Amino acid sequence: MSANKTIANTYDYYTQILKLLLWDMSAYHVLLGVIGLVYGEELEYIAHSVFNLSLTVTPQILSLIRPLAAYLVVFGVIMGIAAYDPKRFRPVIYAGLVVLFFRLLQYLSIIIQGFQVSANRPSQTYGLMFVVIFTGLAFIFLLYKTKPNKHKNKNEKK
Repeated sequence: MSANKTIANTYDYYTQILKLLLWDMSAYHVLLGVIGLVYGEELEYIAHSVFNLSLTVTPQILSLIRPLAAYLVVFGVIMGIAAYDPKRFRPVIYAGLVVLFFRLLQYLSIIIQGFQVSANRPSQTYGLMFVVIFTGLAFIFLLYKTKPNKHKNKNEKK
């Protein structure tokens, strides 16, 4: 096997991992958005179980959650489109990294506040923050490894 084929196969391998990560991010956001759009009072239990947050659902809170949930669905669909063709939709992937960065800041804020809001399970917040950090680093690594035109043969015409 030639060196170019080995490089191309490695490139395809990283692209497949990037696609898997993007599909995962897509499914997570679509699911979370649909939950926010469909459920009402049940959101208290879901918020506590998944995010370790105390939420009191009122009509006013639902009027805030529903539009944000719609944005989650749209963002998830956009991440799915990026997963379909990561080379073509790299700027969309960069937008996903920005979202992960803001999530990291959110979790750091919770930790700095000393878990006053949700003090019963601080390890869950650390776990969620770890997932965000890992996902962000994985995106950065995979975007670096799948740079367009990086593995083109020098003799090939553009």
